[in-house]
Amino acid sequence: MQETKTTHAEIWAEFEKGNFCVTKGMAGFTSIGPDHGIEQENRELKVIGGIVGITQNEKSLDKYFLIAPELSNLLREKKTYYTGNNEKRTQHHELAGGKLSRVTQNAVNLSAVFHQHGNPFEPADEDEIYNLLTKSVMNETVVNDILRRDEIGQQMFEGFVTERPIEGRISVWEKMIKKKLGTFKSANASTEIRVGDKVVNIKEERGLLQRFIVISRSRPELGLEECIETYEFGVVPRSLFASDGSLLLAYDKASILHHLEKLNSNAEQAKADRNKRTESEPSGNHSVHVPLQVEQADVEINQPSAYRVIIIDGMAVVNSVTKTDQMKTCQDFADSFLAIVCNIATNNDEVRLVFDRYMKTSLKEQMMTKRTKGKSTYYHVKDTTLIKNISLKEFLSNIRIKAELTEFLADKVERHSRSSNNRMKKFIVTSGTQNKGNVDIPDSLLSHSHEEAATLLILHAVNAPHDADLVVSSPDTDGLLLLVHTYQFLQSTSLERAG
Repeated sequence: MQETKTTHAEIWAEFEKGNFCVTKGMAGFTSIGPDHGIEQENRELKVIGGIVGITQNEKSLDKYFLIAPELSNLLREKKTYYTGNNEKRTQHHELAGGKLSRVTQNAVNLSAVFHQHGNPFEPADEDEIYNLLTKSVMNETVVNDILRRDEIGQQMFEGFVTERPIEGRISVWEKMIKKKLGTFKSANASTEIRVGDKVVNIKEERGLLQRFIVISRSRPELGLEECIETYEFGVVPRSLFASDGSLLLAYDKASILHHLEKLNSNAEQAKADRNKRTESEPSGNHSVHVPLQVEQADVEINQPSAYRVIIIDGMAVVNSVTKTDQMKTCQDFADSFLAIVCNIATNNDEVRLVFDRYMKTSLKEQMMTKRTKGKSTYYHVKDTTLIKNISLKEFLSNIRIKAELTEFLADKVERHSRSSNNRMKKFIVTSGTQNKGNVDIPDSLLSHSHEEAATLLILHAVNAPHDADLVVSSPDTDGLLLLVHTYQFLQSTSLERAG
């Protein structure tokens, strides 16, 4: 081949023209080698059965190789005639469609990682090699083997040629000893643990559990069982995310209410059994364990107490609004919302309305984007915004709309509380990070950093006036569980949950 340029100038000229490969299409970088091209042609010539059974029959082989190409051409022409698609691709298949979008997205993701964590190659020294995940620096032996791999391979080749073909000290067919170069994997520490009847060798690789097992062997004070029980060993909370990083949606969260109802029925049955045993036994002291009771009561309107405080979940009221034909604008929606709030707050001396916060780059936004697949329309929330032809589900599917709507409704409720139509003595509404109303706001409620209405319910419950009858109106399961947990810290004389 090195002398082809002088001995066979015509062949060399064809090579320079690129005629050493097969080009079938018009797109660039799609040429293939001659062997590859022949294999493709053989594949097109194959029919059912192929040349099976005729390899020893010369006439049958001649007939097959004469007829098969013509049949393939006829089939190709028929397909082109009926489909009308005889244009050849002019663009490489990896530069169009989903392939290009995936490559572009991968480049964007990689760039984002570099911006967040920095370029992993900048701080490294010239001869320093370290693991990008664990940041562990390799020792000199491994660095030498990795950087001099080509030189080591060349030395082994020269030694092979010298010892075997030239000097003949070793047979050419003698077994060769593999050079075990140092790598990241071989440099890691290892330990042995017993699993049942087997002894397993664990290497300190990038797996967190493997590294922890190796470390625990040299540091007995680290309790493996205690650490696994206490820590999740994941980059994301396993209670909120799956192992692949996808968000876990709480579809069955409301099922906890059924368990609480069952717990309540068990408590009543235990109380009945205790009374029955007490009546049957004339003397003796008895102790019966009664499970926690969680009662769900309606707001009493016939027998109001001296001072009643009701805390209302604003977004629960928003979701309870029914859209009618007369509801054409956001002002109509606000009127319906206000009517429901006033109805819930009947016979209460103080009303506190709380709204969720809707922030960008939050779990709420990610969950809403996943549910809508990123196809939600944003509308400015104003008095004149038309919602006649928009369903409430579609209207509330955008997190920016919800953020504006909470501020819009909070402002409407505050204005109503200061108007002459308000029959309530005190009113506090929480939206965003601020509290406002027609009374002086306590210092502990002037501002907050809560995002969920469930925790805002607890904040207001803890700050409710002393010796007040407290009513919490919310169907949220999280709020119920938090109320049960914080009941002992409340200063109110009684607590009811409505909704």
